[in-house]
Amino acid sequence: FIDLGILGETPFLYNFPIYWSPGFGVRWESPVGSFRGTLAHGLVAGSTDRSTREQISHWQLYLSFGEEF
Repeated sequence: FIDLGILGETPFLYNFPIYWSPGFGVRWESPVGSFRGTLAHGLVAGSTDRSTREQISHWQLYLSFGEEF
């Protein structure tokens, strides 16, 4: 999957940078419930600020058990 995000203070007028996270996910429907996991890496496009890129650029792991809402 790819998740994208961009911010702005008014509708349809957005400011760079673009935040995006490519990743993958798995789901297993076990006899006791649903197990889900995702792994994604945060990236910043269009920003020249090195500290922003370094803060956002990391791996994110998410694990869960149970039904989705």
